[in-house]
Amino acid sequence: MIKINSYLYLFIYIAIHTLFCADIVCAPNSMCKMVIEKDLISSDALWDSKPCVVSRVSLQILDKISGNVLRKEVNIGEEVHYGTLCVSVERAFKNSPDDRPEVYAYVKIQENEVIQFENWLFASSPSANLFVHAVYDVRVEF
Repeated sequence: MIKINSYLYLFIYIAIHTLFCADIVCAPNSMCKMVIEKDLISSDALWDSKPCVVSRVSLQILDKISGNVLRKEVNIGEEVHYGTLCVSVERAFKNSPDDRPEVYAYVKIQENEVIQFENWLFASSPSANLFVHAVYDVRVEF
């Protein structure tokens, strides 16, 4: 059995790391050190996926008092009226199939013609930007 020295592991690591994401810089009268020019994980060559623009979004509107739920596919720019709310979706995107599944939409919510909420809603984490209302709960679904 061949016993490989730890220096060989270090040499292989430096060689592979240098090939993909670093340069070796030797300053005069000092040891050589590795300077990372780009991070391999955030390299644009590896992560070229862009979000896809969607033309329809699935909304869920819950009436907390009666327990009724309205699920509706909404086109971009279309308004949905439910109770005293008027919900419109301005823009919507979903992640590419290579990324983690996510749908996010820029939603404008009005009640009695007064804007109550205008921000992004995320399907995977509805509590990130929460529409806080005493009666209604609005979410974006996958």
